[in-house]
Amino acid sequence: MAQRAAGKSFAAIAKVEGVATDELLAAATKIGTAELDAAVKAGQMTAAERTQVLSGLQAHLEEELTETHALPADGGHGYGRDGDGPQSSTGTGTSSGTTGTGYQQ
Repeated sequence: MAQRAAGKSFAAIAKVEGVATDELLAAATKIGTAELDAAVKAGQMTAAERTQVLSGLQAHLEEELTETHALPADGGHGYGRDGDGPQSSTGTGTSSGTTGTGYQQ
């Protein structure tokens, strides 16, 4: 997280660790797909919604893995997707109408 806070992308961090961007993308896609499947199984989204989200998942993850979020001068507030701190592209579960993939339902 310190490297992310310093402005490095997940892809850049992975590269230093010997993980190719394609491998990172494949792993993130697998996690995102599993989260969507779990959301459908739990009744948190429909199969049609899953299909719609899945259609743009790879492009969304490519963007998430290559973008950076440096900490602002105020010590860390305001650098997330909604200005409310860090956001995970592959978090767990479903909360407030979004899956861990960052897509709105």
